[in-house]
Amino acid sequence: MGSREYFIQILFFSSLFIVIFKILTPSPIQIYIGNESIVLENAPKFFTYRDGFILSIFSFLLGICTFFLLTIDKRLDLLEKRRKEWKKISERLREDERRIYEIVLESDGIISQSEICRKSGFSRATVSRILDMLESKNLVERRRRGMGNIVVIK
Repeated sequence: MGSREYFIQILFFSSLFIVIFKILTPSPIQIYIGNESIVLENAPKFFTYRDGFILSIFSFLLGICTFFLLTIDKRLDLLEKRRKEWKKISERLREDERRIYEIVLESDGIISQSEICRKSGFSRATVSRILDMLESKNLVERRRRGMGNIVVIK
């Protein structure tokens, strides 16, 4: 598991803790009558706007983290499968294709095309040509992101 996954797990459990804590302990309520204030410590089932804002933000974060953690296993399973098949795959690749494919594998199966150029030392045209070959062999897929491409293990 990479550092992103650990960060998402920490964010998930932190958000879960904050949501549960906020539900169990709503903010105390202050009521002003004239110049005197009365403080109610626990008003069950009553939340201030601040409590609602905190609950909605951390519930949203909790949902995003849950989605990410549920879908990451599929990507990691494919990545592990490709790493196990590496020996067979590498036998049918040329040296430059093997080098590019290794870079994609080492980056957890997803990397920008410009990053491949930087790591491999190949020109953009060479990387593009090699990725065309890897795509034709059904090993990677390029997805358009803004002005560049993201390369994903297939």
